[in-house]
Amino acid sequence: MIDISYLDYYLPNHYEKAADLLVAINDEEINSKSLIDFGGLDNVAIEYYLSNFEMVDSLITKYIEKGNDISDVDYIICNGADRVFWESGSIPHEIASKYNIKNVSIIPVNQQCSTMSSSMELADALISSNKGKKILMFTFSRSYDVKKRIENVTLLGDGAAMMILEKKGNIKVIDACSRSFKRKTNTLDMSKLTDLQKTNASFYMKETIKELLERDNIDFDEIKYIIPQNLNKMLSKLDAKNLGIDYKNFFVNNISRCGHIGDVDTVMNLKDFYESNLVKQGEKYLLVTSGAIGTSLTYVAVLLENN
Repeated sequence: MIDISYLDYYLPNHYEKAADLLVAINDEEINSKSLIDFGGLDNVAIEYYLSNFEMVDSLITKYIEKGNDISDVDYIICNGADRVFWESGSIPHEIASKYNIKNVSIIPVNQQCSTMSSSMELADALISSNKGKKILMFTFSRSYDVKKRIENVTLLGDGAAMMILEKKGNIKVIDACSRSFKRKTNTLDMSKLTDLQKTNASFYMKETIKELLERDNIDFDEIKYIIPQNLNKMLSKLDAKNLGIDYKNFFVNNISRCGHIGDVDTVMNLKDFYESNLVKQGEKYLLVTSGAIGTSLTYVAVLLENN
């Protein structure tokens, strides 16, 4: 069992309206009404100035300026084995070099939008086995082509995030469970989903949550809140219906704020949820994510409580 001792994220200062981006994307298969009216998408964060390295570096700098030490990190886990490069260098290696993080092991993980939550399992194993004491995880998301900002049932924004895990902190990671399944639908129009597709859209998430809670002998009614990604409000409503819980117990504040920022959602929503003081000390809540690779989806459920 490990703790999250630090969370932070970077968002650009510039935002575009989802409706304007959809006009620029100009894809006849996209039902704009479905994404905006049903999905709740409004603003999308767009970065025009900082590089991926600079977004991550700004977070590390801020961490140090708050009086924290980064030189004692044992592992750096970063999202995207195939996209961590910056100019001629690797972003995690450049970070380790700039901040003199010696003898650090760097592990790139590619589980797309569920990397940070999946990596909590890895971090727990490393710290619990005494192979590491302090782990830095960071991620970033960036789209350079407006036409690539559409991703199934959401719009992609830009940003970066970081997390520190160790044996002390404000948020306790009780357990995590990840399971991979075959994708059932790839439609861009939520209004055209059949009842079967709507059920399948959240069935596997429900199964992953069920397995996690049974493993930890937790009743579902002990879960006070669920923190999903910033995909689409209709998807969260479907999840709430299939899980049999009230939609008001889903933390979806950031969907209309900035769009889906890949794996950054995980840290951003968790940080904003924690700072909202919606649960008391010891009350349990779930972080739920999914990451798509090809025709497969990996669902991750993380059981948390505040210390």
